[in-house]
Amino acid sequence: MSADGSYMYTLPSGTSAMFTTQKLSGFSAPVVSGLKPKQGIPRAKFTISGSHFGDAQGLGTVRFGKLLAEIDSWSATSISAYVPSGLPVGTYKVSVNGAGGADAGGATFDGIDLGPALSRAGWTATTSDTSPYDDGPTNMLDGNSDTRYSSGTGQYDGLWIQIDMGQTQTFDKILLEFRQQHRRLCAKCGRVRLHERNRLDQGLFHSGRPASRVEQK
Repeated sequence: MSADGSYMYTLPSGTSAMFTTQKLSGFSAPVVSGLKPKQGIPRAKFTISGSHFGDAQGLGTVRFGKLLAEIDSWSATSISAYVPSGLPVGTYKVSVNGAGGADAGGATFDGIDLGPALSRAGWTATTSDTSPYDDGPTNMLDGNSDTRYSSGTGQYDGLWIQIDMGQTQTFDKILLEFRQQHRRLCAKCGRVRLHERNRLDQGLFHSGRPASRVEQK
């Protein structure tokens, strides 16, 4: 589409086509009515509610300032997307354009972080299953987002990962991070267990879709 809003199509020699166009004024304007949650860390999932976004994404976009958000799902009344990777802490206007490119308005969102991570020095990782390739459990502790751990087997009830911190540690959040391209291979739910001497704390994480990040508090 050119700057003046016109379109140019190139057809193969000897062919023809017929097009029917309709002015944007003939469509209901897209409108944002809400955003949940209103704060989150990079790669967290959020949902925008509203009307007339379009049945499919088309030319639709969601932006945090100038940063594009990755779309998870799109419908006429709801858009699910992910907070852009590397988003600095701050307050942002989340702007939405509907499937036809029209401005739908937006809402404010607070980008937050988790604070400094614990040092992994002295930690060890063991697992119920280990791939024969170069993606063993130590990759979970190397701080490198370009490496990964793989079980090397299909999912089954009872797969487990154990991290031994080597000493008592104080923390208030656990973050399980799954690489975006592997979300379809990740567990949709699980149980986090924290052991300290004879004490056991545990909590569930669950997502209706494979999660890119799940925060356990």
